Amino acid sequence: MKKKPNILWIMTDEQRKDSIGCYGSEWAATPHIDRLAKEGVLFENAITPSPMCVPARLSVLTGKYPHETGVWNNKHSKDSEEHLTHCFEEAGYVTASFGKQHYQTKNNAFGTEVTFELGSEVEYTKYHERYEESDYDIVRYRGKSPWLLGGKFPADISETQENKVVELAKAFLSRHEDERPFLLRMSFNGPHTPVVPPEPFASSMEDRKIGIPAASEGPRGSIPEWTKALIENYAGSHVMTDAEMEKARKYYYGYASYVDHEIGSMLDWMSDEGWLENTIVVFMSDHGTHLGDYGLVQKQTFYEPSVSVPFIFWYPEQFKSGTRIATPVETRWMLPALLDLVGIEATVQLSCNRLSESLRSGQEPAAVPVYSEFILNSLPLFEEDKILMVRTGPWKFTARFGDSGELIERSLSHMEDDPYEHHNLAKEQEHQDKVASMTRVLQERLRLETR
Repeated sequence: MKKKPNILWIMTDEQRKDSIGCYGSEWAATPHIDRLAKEGVLFENAITPSPMCVPARLSVLTGKYPHETGVWNNKHSKDSEEHLTHCFEEAGYVTASFGKQHYQTKNNAFGTEVTFELGSEVEYTKYHERYEESDYDIVRYRGKSPWLLGGKFPADISETQENKVVELAKAFLSRHEDERPFLLRMSFNGPHTPVVPPEPFASSMEDRKIGIPAASEGPRGSIPEWTKALIENYAGSHVMTDAEMEKARKYYYGYASYVDHEIGSMLDWMSDEGWLENTIVVFMSDHGTHLGDYGLVQKQTFYEPSVSVPFIFWYPEQFKSGTRIATPVETRWMLPALLDLVGIEATVQLSCNRLSESLRSGQEPAAVPVYSEFILNSLPLFEEDKILMVRTGPWKFTARFGDSGELIERSLSHMEDDPYEHHNLAKEQEHQDKVASMTRVLQERLRLETR
């Protein structure tokens, strides 16, 4: 009897779709991820369960939304959650995760976990004191949080977090001699801040023309008050010069190219060692980010660069290679799909649209509403307000609710007619029925949270 497939789960942080060539980027240099997409299944509209690290990561691990876990932002934590990875362990899988965990439950999601987000060379806002920052061409955000939006890694490539993750993963597989299948996660910090790729990747974008669509250069029309406050008080790109933002973008896409290089190193090694046979590979990011578009840096919005993420499955033995799925899906469905594919029964109730059939057949899945949720803890004014998004078909609807559940503001966009979300249709008379029905859907989610 053939053993169940192995699983290699590759996770990045804060990665935009346009940093990857197979998503149509004119400047990305990501041949290894592109190959996964060419031979696998790419989801064009994959929505993160939250545009913030901790709630997004916990939702993916549990199959639950933030309103179900109670973890709405990076400050929240839980004593315990039933991680879906435990279902794999109970079915005989060996599980391990190396690198950035950041899901904040006291019980581990993996049998083996080695946790580190950065090395000792660079922190999120500064280089180690042994380095002279002026030697590394840095771009530092000029707002309240002095994030390193660009710069060069000051040490050998072997000292990067991403390289160490790959080496730990290789060592894990080298020790894996029994017949049990494995679920192995490589969790990279990149291309999250600090955006300091090593050479030659730090300089790899210098001659490339990197832009963003003119239609998304700044916020236009009636934008939500919470988004306006985020721009004005926390993560607005207006405090940076055009030259600084251009340099930051080039470092970001260079970093994405470096992450792709490390992914390729792992895939090539696994192929040489025979580990890719009977192995499903999944590539995804927890959420996206802004690089001056919509007047922002960082994430924490429901604009597409923040909420829509890369999501690719590879398993030529069973999947319909070269498939591109346009129907909006959720990355929260990833582990339930893998459970289906390897024939394991989930031990928890899951409200997921199963992707397994689409992966095998290449057909579009049934269209269902997709959601994203968070609390904007970056701004004291909004730290108790719950902000939710639902997308159904071409319609994207967002609403902000106060701590006691009162509705504060809403926005509605038609993504086919208005892909850059310039026009808030929520106040137009002809759309009031749709606004009312979508409001009720989101209000019900908040009621479910309190049950």
